[in-house]
Amino acid sequence: MPRPQGKRKRKRPRSERTVLASRSLFTNAASMVSGRIALSVGRFAAMVLVARFAGVEAYGAYAILLATVALCEWLADFGQTDIAVRDASQSDHVGAVTVLARLKWITGPAAAAALVAFIILAGYPRAMIEAGCAGAFSVLLAAAIQPARARLRLEGRQHLDVLAEIIGLGVTLPALAALLALNQPLWTYVAAFALGRAVQGTILIASAPFAAPSETPDGHLSQLARSAFPLGVIGVIVLAYELAAPVVLSKLMSLEDVGYFMAAFRLVAPTIMVAQATAQAFFPLLSARWSKDPLQFVSSQNAVIYVATFMATGMAAAAFGGAEMLMGLFGSAFRDYAFLLQIFSAVVFLRALNAVMSPLIVISDHQGTALWLAVAALATQLIVLVAFVPAYGLVGAALGYLGVELVISTLATWAYATRAAKALFDWTVPVRFAAALTLAAFVCTQLRLGNGIVGFVLCPALTMTFASLLGLATPQRLTALKNVLAMRAATT
Repeated sequence: MPRPQGKRKRKRPRSERTVLASRSLFTNAASMVSGRIALSVGRFAAMVLVARFAGVEAYGAYAILLATVALCEWLADFGQTDIAVRDASQSDHVGAVTVLARLKWITGPAAAAALVAFIILAGYPRAMIEAGCAGAFSVLLAAAIQPARARLRLEGRQHLDVLAEIIGLGVTLPALAALLALNQPLWTYVAAFALGRAVQGTILIASAPFAAPSETPDGHLSQLARSAFPLGVIGVIVLAYELAAPVVLSKLMSLEDVGYFMAAFRLVAPTIMVAQATAQAFFPLLSARWSKDPLQFVSSQNAVIYVATFMATGMAAAAFGGAEMLMGLFGSAFRDYAFLLQIFSAVVFLRALNAVMSPLIVISDHQGTALWLAVAALATQLIVLVAFVPAYGLVGAALGYLGVELVISTLATWAYATRAAKALFDWTVPVRFAAALTLAAFVCTQLRLGNGIVGFVLCPALTMTFASLLGLATPQRLTALKNVLAMRAATT
């Protein structure tokens, strides 16, 4: 006898299921930020291992190599993933990701070859050329995983990308420690980094497999490439801008000076990664809201600005207050260069603002004009380095970096991004946080607390106290932030 059948539940469309299953922006951003902090700690540990067991000169070479690998990994992507995510968010169709998957077969090998060519043409020694060949494998892997990363971003599951990278780093660190203990050559250290990228890629492709439909016209390849080209060039210039200081220092001074400079920069790199993670968590939603709901777009971007500057301020204060202690983690010789870390604490606060404002240029499709900002920053940076490094050494390099970041990468980018997005954002938030940070740094300097654990704890505490007194923790402001963070992270 057949059983009576109840009312069959309606199966929700895939797009509706995705939104309902997605996490809030708060959960998504929090997991990405915490993941990026974990990655920063892991990468910092890798740098400390190399600096302590291989020496300052080997650390300088290793830092240049990893910066070059990062540059070529961007070449492999060239902004195409961001444009594909933007287009898919605004059109509610994943066809752009299909095209992205095909493009990676072209850009990946080209970028890997460019890495080896750069090391050779720069005239670096044989050991660095061998290490560049190992890094080329990492570049190929970075290209292969971009379609999976795009799918995860569209579905509000970017935390899986971060988790996969953390697992990969968990493989890299013990491998690197073993290689250092066995006194292996430089190329094996870079190979350990590539091994972690391979583990990350395996997990990502399994988490978000993507097969390109055969009906997608090939003509869309050139269309996506053209749309992303200005953004790709901007990314190359930005990464070349970051690589300029260590390369110029390696030529005008020594690899040891590169080591001291990059140690200070590595200590404040988590601030950049946190700001970038926050911007990435909001990017698909901001792309969708920009043309459909201007009011929610502005409130969402204000939330990004507040969250990123809040975290950047606290981390910058900790770096300033505990500069000598933190630099000493790399070795006793690094303590004398704590002043570099104190300068960089201000630099990276500014970089956090750039990280959360520059995506607006992509969202509003004005990346072509923004190219000139990047060109101006790189040209000015090179002029400053060549002019001041011979006379003032590392101090000149760091202060020049600070000046370029303030004038071009922060003030000019904010002004242009606001104009491109056709919206006004709460600029008083970063100004008040900057004022709080300046006051706290002044107090710690007067009390001579920039050396150890006391300054590391007290400077952030003073900064947040001053920030509250400046009106950054009012109930109205926090309620508006809470409402934005409660929204869903997915757009499909």
